[in-house]
Amino acid sequence: MISQLKGNWGEDKAVEYLLEKGYTMVSRNFRCTQGEIDIICIHEDDLIFVEVKNWETMGYSELEYGISPKKQKRMRSVAELFLQKHPQYSVLYKRFDLIFLSGRIGELNHLEHAF
Repeated sequence: MISQLKGNWGEDKAVEYLLEKGYTMVSRNFRCTQGEIDIICIHEDDLIFVEVKNWETMGYSELEYGISPKKQKRMRSVAELFLQKHPQYSVLYKRFDLIFLSGRIGELNHLEHAF
């Protein structure tokens, strides 16, 4: 339960940040049998699939460990299923971002084109 509350807090902060930067929200917590994508949004001509990580102990320099190759593959599969269900977004350029929140200090880092 605490982990879910922490995850929701992190996603709320990420959505707030993205909205302030001019992104348009499309979906939050898109789930299917392949997995889940935390946030799907649009910015300019990009459809962005965002993974939110909320860690207490890891720092920005460790972001590369945030999304394993297995998780990347799963996110790509979920993104493809999303596009099958919502073909109107298929004309946009696709990218995968990572938003890292350090709960300890409240710092938010946005890594565009994470993979």
